[in-house]
Amino acid sequence: MGLEIRLDTMAHLAGTRHIQLFNNKIFIKGFSIMLVPTRHSDNILVWHLLFKKNGNRISYLDNNGSHIEETNLFDLETNRHILGWSSSVRYLTGAADANYVIEGSWLKCLHENCNLNGKVEKDICSSKEYVVLWDVECKRGWLVNGVNALLHLLRASLEFNKSDDLSFGFLFQSDKFREAKNPYTVSAALEVLMNASNLDMELYEEDEKDESNASIKYRIRDRVNDLYGTLEKLIDYQRSITGERLKSSPRKDLEGWDFEDIATNNESPIYPCLAELKTISKGWVDFIRALKAVTVFGRNFGALLDPVPDPGTCKCWKTLPLNKYYLAASMEDLSRIMSRLGDPRANPPLLIGSMVWYPSKITTRCSCTADSDGTVKHRELAQVLWPSHMRERLRKSTSFPLNKIGAVVFGHNADINYIWKDIGDPDKGEPPLSGEESDDDPADSGIGTSVRLPTEPESQGHSPTSSSSGIHALQHEHYRIGIICTLPQELKAVRTLLDSHHQDLPRRHNDMNTYVFGCLGGQNIVAACLPYEDYGTNAASKVASDMGKSFTNLKWYFVVGIGGRIPSEKHNIRLGDVVVGTSVIQHDMGKAMQKDTMFLSTGIVKPTATELRTVISLVESERDGCQVFMETCIEFMSSRSDAYKKPEQDHDKLFEPHAIHEDGQETCRNCKGSYSSGATQEPGPRIHYGRIASGNQVIKDAVMRDRIRAQTGALCFEMEGAGVMTTEHCLIVRGICDYADSHKNDEWQNYAAATAAAYTKYFLLRMGSSAVYDPKAGQ
Repeated sequence: MGLEIRLDTMAHLAGTRHIQLFNNKIFIKGFSIMLVPTRHSDNILVWHLLFKKNGNRISYLDNNGSHIEETNLFDLETNRHILGWSSSVRYLTGAADANYVIEGSWLKCLHENCNLNGKVEKDICSSKEYVVLWDVECKRGWLVNGVNALLHLLRASLEFNKSDDLSFGFLFQSDKFREAKNPYTVSAALEVLMNASNLDMELYEEDEKDESNASIKYRIRDRVNDLYGTLEKLIDYQRSITGERLKSSPRKDLEGWDFEDIATNNESPIYPCLAELKTISKGWVDFIRALKAVTVFGRNFGALLDPVPDPGTCKCWKTLPLNKYYLAASMEDLSRIMSRLGDPRANPPLLIGSMVWYPSKITTRCSCTADSDGTVKHRELAQVLWPSHMRERLRKSTSFPLNKIGAVVFGHNADINYIWKDIGDPDKGEPPLSGEESDDDPADSGIGTSVRLPTEPESQGHSPTSSSSGIHALQHEHYRIGIICTLPQELKAVRTLLDSHHQDLPRRHNDMNTYVFGCLGGQNIVAACLPYEDYGTNAASKVASDMGKSFTNLKWYFVVGIGGRIPSEKHNIRLGDVVVGTSVIQHDMGKAMQKDTMFLSTGIVKPTATELRTVISLVESERDGCQVFMETCIEFMSSRSDAYKKPEQDHDKLFEPHAIHEDGQETCRNCKGSYSSGATQEPGPRIHYGRIASGNQVIKDAVMRDRIRAQTGALCFEMEGAGVMTTEHCLIVRGICDYADSHKNDEWQNYAAATAAAYTKYFLLRMGSSAVYDPKAGQ
């Protein structure tokens, strides 16, 4: 199986001092080596070794194999550890066909600075990554390479340590810190961080002793490694959420992390943040997403790219203008990006695979002019980026040299008169006037891995990371939303759309549920499914009750899954559409009249909570955006599994009530009787709001269905909502999979479960924008 080895020895071999958590999973990770726990049996934990043969950085995302979910830090301390790479091996030690032409290694003796080797590799790797430092106070940003960002974080962390609670033990002497021979250049940061004297400077004296009983010193090298480890996680998080998953993310939502959280390097969680951009800034958003740049928020960074003083420079451009939402980048960084990921020879130049750069004049010399009223007009120097598929529409531009000096600014250029909206290609037009758009500071966003809403609000969910250990587990009190599903495929649809997964939490001893934890639509959610083959109001009520025992801060319950449509002339609901309950009635509660075959329903109509219905109003006011978002979600889900693809529209048949399904037939191909088809309907799921009939009977009778509709006015059937709706704090969301008649089958179930999950995610996103501050809940 492998070699039994001590945990600290494995960490040393990987070149790290820490256990790392990423996406709620445990890793031992160095620069080019990563150890992954793959099997846990009794008190033995088996690890799999991954490494890059060429010595390049290994990413957390490179682990495509198994990873046991239930490992915790207690297991690491108490278990025996086996390191292996295969469950079956050929034992070649001493075998006849083994290689015995073995030469000496000629390696130099180990020295105390041996970690410097790996550090150089880390810095070189960081130079190929990019960070946006966004100033939320001054509304401007800088695109810098990872090495410069790392040095900026290091200097900030050292400055912080001078006055923090441990300043009495801070040993750093800034006058001995060696600077670059050529400061203020892109390469200066690499020179500073590779300086062995700098890396060896002492910061703190630790309590631990080495083998010679000398005190172990915490050095700048250790701080750099810690900061790099955090930055590396953020880079991998960013890589995990780009691509198809960001296609529908609104450009106004700039997601990232707080500079101070990273730089202070304490044990507190690092929460993702969100800043809202104005229309004038949206032209560069696709570029930084394609670059997979990490955004870091701060206030009053100062001028991070500052023009060299020139008498000919207009005072308007002597520093990057404030409140213009410009993004500045050095020409040297841009030339490296273009050479590696684009094509500088193209016309217009291809900056990166998906973006072309249609340059205006690259100069800071502004020929200022004045109107008759004395108003000074300045030249538009902002550069404009375009989707590469629009390059044929652009005129050939004058080629320009990719100088490695200077910088350019990306943003809105009024001379070009195009604007970028939240989604889609740029259009001709003027940006909204100042004051017509909101201008919010960063808020917790629950940065996620999934498709996002075209008009997504700032939301309240968290997917935190710790600066020393990665994902920081949330506690029971952090969960305020519970999702209840009946069928496994309903829960699977919800899980597919999770922004992120959270670490499991223990349940109370009398709680029989099994939970899924994560972030959906920016909200922390706990989800549970009814016991296999159980259904009905009583089973759902038990699940909700047990959930409330373990998660006492739960405020809202969502019952999400499939349902059967009740046809009516007023509502043209087809298969795959979504019905959202504004009220619910238990339709099978009533009286069977002695002198009549009729059943008299006495179920009480229970309205959905007012607060939830106000969110419904908000969602309904942006129906088109909701539908686009849902379609994007389903497209994403379909790319993961064919089960979520929409069945053919001609399979959507609503038969007349007295047309009975042919016995023994899986489909309705041979069924007789007239029917209406969904083939003529517009594509994509539509949303309907109204009363939902809930009960413990499976309705497969069109005559009974229509009778219940006449009595209740309900739009669809389901079997669990009334059991959860013991309070008003419940919303029922059902994707329509059949017409509650004898033709009922399973063909549309997966697609209907997907549409219900997609609507729920949109609802949670909009719910986040109207969240109420609640001190008792710690929100």
